[in-house]
Amino acid sequence: MSLPEGPQWLRTNPAEQLEKLITSGSKAILLYGPPRTGKTRAIDEVIPRTDKNRVTIQIHDGWGYDELMVSFRPNEKGEWDWAKGELLQAIQANNKYVVLEEINRTQASQALGEVFSLLEEKYRGKENAIRLRNGEPFFIPEETIIIATMNTLDKSTEDLDDALLGRFAGVEYPARVEDLTSLLQANKIAEETRTKLSELFATIQQYYPLGHGYFAELKPTGNVIDYYRARVRPVLQSHLKGYRDQDLANIDEKVDQLFNTATAAPEPSEGARAGGKSEAGRKAKTVQEKLPESE
Repeated sequence: MSLPEGPQWLRTNPAEQLEKLITSGSKAILLYGPPRTGKTRAIDEVIPRTDKNRVTIQIHDGWGYDELMVSFRPNEKGEWDWAKGELLQAIQANNKYVVLEEINRTQASQALGEVFSLLEEKYRGKENAIRLRNGEPFFIPEETIIIATMNTLDKSTEDLDDALLGRFAGVEYPARVEDLTSLLQANKIAEETRTKLSELFATIQQYYPLGHGYFAELKPTGNVIDYYRARVRPVLQSHLKGYRDQDLANIDEKVDQLFNTATAAPEPSEGARAGGKSEAGRKAKTVQEKLPESE
């Protein structure tokens, strides 16, 4: 089962869509969806971090034009001078792949500056160069591919405006049961536990689009309830507690129903069942012997 439901093309593996966009020549790609749905992993599988033509930039809260493009600040000698930001350096170094992790940790449209207007393929190349604040001409090479990731649920993130979104080819990464199943199989989780976790995962999706990556640290010998309480429930609690307490309680009840074997009455063993029958037989025989004989 895929989430969300809908036309078949909505349930296509997003990793396949990403690979198609890259091979078809897309120059600016945005992977968006809830946290821990496999966005970064998908990039790593197509373009390994060891690829010398790739550079990854983690965007931090409050980063602006100064951190990404160019700023005027004191240098190591205490003299005021122009300093190049991480994105400007990555592009000018002719890296083919520039990955911007969590682009909406800041006001992206303002922070990107000149890059904003040069993302589209028709504005690439030297003939479309513009001048930066430090007076240098700047352009994005035609072969440079910029891939950005965006978490759509984190409380500390910003929305991207439509003008910026329109310059990216988007790939949605929703929470998918298939991805959870693959992860659990890779972690060698028993089939019965995988089935129960898939049922729990589907239940959680009714209340919150939790990414499958939150189950990545579950071990074959691990206790699922302990894991849920330590690794999954705090995330749900952060978003549900206080105004959706019943939703959280429903999920807790589902966990208890699926995994709390201590509350279930144990099945009697074969020996106990046989012994029970023998004991009952002996009692019946004793009673029969005490009855008076009929005339």
